[in-house]
Amino acid sequence: MISNPEVLFILFIVLLPFGGKKLPELARSMGEAVREFNRATNEPTRIVDEKTRKEDEERKPSSKQRRSSASKSREETSKTSPKTS
Repeated sequence: MISNPEVLFILFIVLLPFGGKKLPELARSMGEAVREFNRATNEPTRIVDEKTRKEDEERKPSSKQRRSSASKSREETSKTSPKTS
């Protein structure tokens, strides 16, 4: 991690060739570049995560299907098991 004196030194070095008037414009363009870079690097991960989530949802039965299959299995076990009273 960069410490505070190192950050100040880097800012000073950047300030020398560009001057105080160009610095906000330079910072804005650097911010846009970093934002675009992060978006580009996160895009493949987001796409893979989204497809994985969709596939998982397709494989899992919905809550209605789970309830109906659970009630069917209870009915089947009650029909097949002998009553002991």
